Amino acid sequence: VGDVAGMGADLFGSYVATVLAAMVLGNYVIKDMGGSISDAFGGIGPILLPMAIAGAGIVISIIGTMLVKIKNNDAKEDQVMGALNIGNWTSIVLVAASCYALCMYMLPETMTMEFFGEGLKEVSRMSVFFATLVGLVVGAVISSVTEYYTGLGKSPILKIVHQSSTGAGTNIIAGLATGMISTFPSVILFAGAIWASYFFAGFYGVALSASAMMATTAMQLAIDAFG
Repeated sequence: VGDVAGMGADLFGSYVATVLAAMVLGNYVIKDMGGSISDAFGGIGPILLPMAIAGAGIVISIIGTMLVKIKNNDAKEDQVMGALNIGNWTSIVLVAASCYALCMYMLPETMTMEFFGEGLKEVSRMSVFFATLVGLVVGAVISSVTEYYTGLGKSPILKIVHQSSTGAGTNIIAGLATGMISTFPSVILFAGAIWASYFFAGFYGVALSASAMMATTAMQLAIDAFG
């Protein structure tokens, strides 16, 4: 399998694994608080929150796809990408709003979490929301970085086209070099996201940050299907 089918299976695996990991860490949050917490879900709010974020992301992605519209069938590629970006950015903003609502509704006002080398620390539900926001922001920036390095008319692609004038060898070298360089911003962003989300809500924050980042997977896969 390749392209949409292959990526769909790959992203599904990542999507489910991320949610399950966050649920497991949510259980440890409850354990760190003495085995019971007071919330509207029988004391298992931290476990249910990752699933709620994922579910909200699916519904919002469907809404995002409905916003992807072009004026006529003769639209150029940049117009189509503009329409896709409207759906993508709208989905991200709506997921951020839903994360805030879910964190405020499903979590107790303060929680106790284990921080590596620091012992137990109190974390507010607002800090948990900030951790999810980190994931959404990083996901949005990586989306922009990807568009820059792969979009037609962008500088990296034009450089590859220019190198093609001297033969297939230089074309391949330029393509490989551009691909390797394009990973650098993403690596730095991921490292920063891990640090920031851990700062806000420990390991649970890191897991929720990843869950929020993956919440718009359906929208991202739809954009990938466009090619």
